Amino acid sequence: MTDIQARKSELRRALRSRWKTVDDRDRAELSAMAVELMRSRPEWAQARKVMLFAPRADELDIQPLIADALNSDRVVALPRFNAQQDMYEAAMVVDTKVDLIPGFKGIMEPGPQCPAVLLAEFDLVLVPGLGFDATGARLGRGKGYYDRILAGVRGKKCGVAMDWQVVESIPVSGHDMKVDFILTPTRWIQCGVGAAK
Repeated sequence: MTDIQARKSELRRALRSRWKTVDDRDRAELSAMAVELMRSRPEWAQARKVMLFAPRADELDIQPLIADALNSDRVVALPRFNAQQDMYEAAMVVDTKVDLIPGFKGIMEPGPQCPAVLLAEFDLVLVPGLGFDATGARLGRGKGYYDRILAGVRGKKCGVAMDWQVVESIPVSGHDMKVDFILTPTRWIQCGVGAAK
């Protein structure tokens, strides 16, 4: 294990441990705050093709944004795991009650009937992560799946995190992809400039 891998593993352990202190009520309240902040952003209002994600229990719940996007005239997609290629692809959804099924590791994802969408077509992609820093560096779960997604995205990439998941520094390797913004319950961070609005 390299020094960077060891530092990432230690940070993952610390952030996962912190999530265990967040109860359902706090998660719901903080998720609602993050959703409202995103709704106020021009980046959200102007995006016509968006890729979101079905949140895990240790992630902010952005499902209301999925509903908002579906109720507008946007193209909406979520990640779907392609087991043959061992990677995620984007697949369009129209109705979450019909289109989403339990997928890889039990995460809800578009079913096989949902058409794939090219990653380069999205205006805005919301990205989960265990941690982020103000430069846009992201700490994932260690498999590199989202790095491969982000490598194909030409639009804006926005990390979604609790305030405490934005740390001073994330160790980075050559394949690690950065985000342009970070959405938290209380902040909109423009990465790379150290600015928060």
